[in-house]
Amino acid sequence: MRSTATPYIAFLYGVIVIWLGYLGWRNVGSVASFVMGGGFGLLTLIGSLFMIQGRKWADWATLVCVVVLMVSFGIRFYATHSFMPAVMGLFSALLVVLILIKIFRKELTER
Repeated sequence: MRSTATPYIAFLYGVIVIWLGYLGWRNVGSVASFVMGGGFGLLTLIGSLFMIQGRKWADWATLVCVVVLMVSFGIRFYATHSFMPAVMGLFSALLVVLILIKIFRKELTER
């Protein structure tokens, strides 16, 4: 099986989301940032580890987590016009594209 960088990028993304959730809680006292960052960041980490193992369901589970976070970052950017949600929204969109490419490449090669 050909290895791609997508699971490793998803792992890095999960770490960054967890870290930003912690920073949001520590600096501003935002429990929502802590819960979203910790919960979805951890789910993305777990999904990326299963993606590395080649589990097909992990691609879809990680995709769902990243899409939820992308929408959340988009809403946050629309409300605040701050820098960090914009950057994370773009990073999320890039990861969504990479995961979709990985899923459909795998689908096409299995036929």
